[in-house]
Amino acid sequence: MSEALMPKTILHVGCGRAPLPAYFRSPEWREIRYDIDPAVQPDLVGSMTDMAELRDASVDAIWSSHNLEHLLPHEVPTALAEFRRVLRPGGMAYVVVPDVQSLAEKIASGDLEGELYRSPIGSIAVLDVLWGHRASIAAGRHYMGHRTGFSAATLQRRLTEAGFDPVSVERRPQAFELFASAAGPAAIETLFESARQAHTAGRWADAEALYGEVVARSPGHWPAWLERGIVCWALKRRDAALAHVRQALAIEPNFARTQATLGAFLGISGQPMAALPHLQRAVELDPQAVEAHYNLGKALQEQGEVAAAERSYRAVLHLDPDHQLARLNLGNVLLAQWRSPEGLPHYRAATRAIDDPYVQSNWPMLLNFSVEPSDDEVFAAHREFDERMIAPLAGLIVAPLNPPDPGRRLRIGYLSRDFCRHAVRYFLLPVIEHHDHQAFEICCYYFRDRADEVTELFRRHADRWVDCHDLDDDELATRIRRDGIDILVDLAGYTDRNRLLVVGRKPAPVQIAYLGYPASTGIRTLDYRISDQWIDPDPPAPPVASSEVPLRLAHGYYCYAPLPDSPPVGTLPLDRSGQVMFGSLNQAPKLNRPLLEAWAEILRRLPASRLLIQNAAMHAGPASGHAIALFEQLGIDRARLEFRPFGKAPGYLQTYHDVDIALDSFPYNGGTTTCEALWMGVPVVSRCGGRQVARLGLSILNQVGLGDLVADSAEHYVETALALANDADRLRRLRMTMRARLLQSPLMEQAGFTRELEASYREVWRRWCAER
Repeated sequence: MSEALMPKTILHVGCGRAPLPAYFRSPEWREIRYDIDPAVQPDLVGSMTDMAELRDASVDAIWSSHNLEHLLPHEVPTALAEFRRVLRPGGMAYVVVPDVQSLAEKIASGDLEGELYRSPIGSIAVLDVLWGHRASIAAGRHYMGHRTGFSAATLQRRLTEAGFDPVSVERRPQAFELFASAAGPAAIETLFESARQAHTAGRWADAEALYGEVVARSPGHWPAWLERGIVCWALKRRDAALAHVRQALAIEPNFARTQATLGAFLGISGQPMAALPHLQRAVELDPQAVEAHYNLGKALQEQGEVAAAERSYRAVLHLDPDHQLARLNLGNVLLAQWRSPEGLPHYRAATRAIDDPYVQSNWPMLLNFSVEPSDDEVFAAHREFDERMIAPLAGLIVAPLNPPDPGRRLRIGYLSRDFCRHAVRYFLLPVIEHHDHQAFEICCYYFRDRADEVTELFRRHADRWVDCHDLDDDELATRIRRDGIDILVDLAGYTDRNRLLVVGRKPAPVQIAYLGYPASTGIRTLDYRISDQWIDPDPPAPPVASSEVPLRLAHGYYCYAPLPDSPPVGTLPLDRSGQVMFGSLNQAPKLNRPLLEAWAEILRRLPASRLLIQNAAMHAGPASGHAIALFEQLGIDRARLEFRPFGKAPGYLQTYHDVDIALDSFPYNGGTTTCEALWMGVPVVSRCGGRQVARLGLSILNQVGLGDLVADSAEHYVETALALANDADRLRRLRMTMRARLLQSPLMEQAGFTRELEASYREVWRRWCAER
């Protein structure tokens, strides 16, 4: 017989010798008679508080007439829980019990022994209903005693508390009884669908509870485990989310979406290595899974597997040509392989399509690292960001209320997320430490969500400290305006997670760009930019566009304070090995194919030389493999190359003990790396260009009297490096005297630099006051 034609089962609890109601005495129903008394010959003998012989979800309905009142009050919930356990999803329980409220009227009349009604076991009086059938109890059947009672309200409550829903209780005064119909647990799929509806509606907590009920009743229901993990992730309960998705995967490992979800969660949690196998399996199971391909690309990119990441992003774009994040990242991985001509168009197309200020700000920043675009094109990208993201904020600018008094104490606000262990510390902390607090009130606005011992140094030297990482752009601009900041100094520019949209609201009368972004921003609300005669020559030669007025400091752009626990200067490696060791500790994005071609030319022309590269990416197998392949194409043997990981300060400075000459990056010169190399006694060969970031080395080296080490072309750069490498005596002298040279130079004249910077602040404030 097919399942559809099989009769439904009804459990007749406390059946005695009474028949079921007529409705259930049909071929559609199969009765299972259950009673505590073997004498009535039930199918199963047992107590309703422990129906162990019945499996979970094994009956379609329960009929229980005049049974619950025989239990002690604390036993009632146990019996009802058993009812609910043995009911199939969607099943019904029908419960009949005496109605104590109806009996109350009879009791009030004083007639306790007169017949209320006749039953199959004889005449029933009030005493029989209250305390149990007297004749049965007298015959030794003590379980027939009544030990609890119900009103309609209490029966409704007990059934609801047991998990039945909905519950309907009907009073039958003529029979002095209550009739309840109670729906058992919903069908699993009905419950699952309710969870999905709550999930879709964004009611995360409700959805999580419903999915939890599904898996509690059906532990093998892997879709509920998966969806429960997803809503826990939305509720920011990441550990629980990962555990639930892993449970789904353990039950059913061949569902692509589960593999993809776990991979995505692991990737976001900073575990790209753990994410990889799950994402790879996801795309094997479902080659059309766009987001799985995308997240696989991200995980591979995080591991430095840029060629494999490229394949994943191309797979995404094949399936979905409008997936702009994949296009953006494809541009990134092509750039990481020194394929700028291919990568830049992808990156540009994505930034045009993604209307997000942080994505938009990446494009101008990226162009500063690239050789291909002209200086005018780089500046135009900055201006485009201004037009697209800053110009629309003009209506939010409020007229300043700052008193236009040129001589009063000024409030200077420094805006940064780098008041911590970051390169900014080497150049800004000495300024904060040397500020004249009688003339200037120093306010630091810190928008990172962590602090360290360097943060505490900044905090100690500030007159006012504001942790503002949790303030949105409007709130932060309002706070700066309310604090009465006279001059706001933005230290972030286009760097990661910048606050240019705060700067665009012009919360201070005068706004200045400095340090974190050493180039013209193109931002109309930034009035000035700290600079010097080398970064911004006057008149400019070559002419370089700038949206801000350069404030040229005679001391130079940088004010350097090395780490107090820097390693000592080492001996010249050339004297130990007989070979010149060139080195670069510049970050990986600053390295490009034309630069590496120049380095290969230096190595080719000086056979007794090697090259050491240390940064956070290039030491990894895939990234260094690309570099090695390129150098080998250019005729440089792998044995002449060394790659090292980039560690924490000051430990990584030990690398300079093995470097004779540092080779600067181009077109984005080093800033911190150049200063650190010089402090460790290592001369730096730099190349300058037109854009401001290509003139940082020119500024630093001129400040320390080594301007002759700056080249103005690729050929000159190679020749300068070779000339220095062939002058061992000069290398030794520089090694021994470099620290003294720096200490006596404007680069490290910290108090003088700060006084000059303050004078510039005062001068631009006077200009603002005069305009008022």
